[in-house]
Amino acid sequence: MDFTTLLPFDLDVQNTALESASPEEIIRFAWETWGPDVAMQSSFGADSACLLHLATRVVPDLRVLFLETHYHFPETLQFKEALRRRLHLNIVDLEVLRGREAFVREHGDDLHRRDPALCCHFNKVEPMEDAMKRLGLKAYFTGIRRGQAETRRHFRVLTPESRMSFDVPGGGVAQTSEGGFHVIKVCPILTWTKRQVQDYLREHDLPVHPLVAQGFPSIGCAPCTQRPLDPSDERSGRWVGWNKTECGLHAPPPGT
Repeated sequence: MDFTTLLPFDLDVQNTALESASPEEIIRFAWETWGPDVAMQSSFGADSACLLHLATRVVPDLRVLFLETHYHFPETLQFKEALRRRLHLNIVDLEVLRGREAFVREHGDDLHRRDPALCCHFNKVEPMEDAMKRLGLKAYFTGIRRGQAETRRHFRVLTPESRMSFDVPGGGVAQTSEGGFHVIKVCPILTWTKRQVQDYLREHDLPVHPLVAQGFPSIGCAPCTQRPLDPSDERSGRWVGWNKTECGLHAPPPGT
């Protein structure tokens, strides 16, 4: 059965209505629909202050899920702490499921150089999906925008996802806990441009990630992030040299 038929609304109709809604209206809709069963995922990257500010104005104690991969730039962790204090954020740190020491013993500290897809899988996809299921989330906010990359152009404001029945890069099926589950990815600023985000940050006097001023428009883990090779593609500095543009959290919707 298509799980979207169990939603308390018609997904296509609601997506059409929300396409022209403001971010605040989208956030409010999600909170009124799912209440505490919705959280936010944030990388505390270049533009993260925008959605964090928008969301916590509507839901002040919203849980913010952060993937502590232990590969972040020091500036990212400093930025995270500055935003935590400024916005009084309720941050939930997530780490590799087997524990950092066990992960390094098994895979070494350079898996990102040998197999970045597998590294992202263990350090990002698995802990995020485990947390979603453990917390009983029905939906989560994310700050992706259609203009960020070709892989993100086909998302809708409400994008259904089936989780925990995914293929491990290189083959096999990952089992982080029993059974799969479904969740709705909610994208409040999906239709915003980079300029709109920048205008919002200035209007509300919000901090910008320190690395933006050094030429990093898209910021992930330090070993897999450099300045963009193509100035027109803000994500072209991610996983340079690999056929990879996403970490796995935001795989394009099926059929796109």
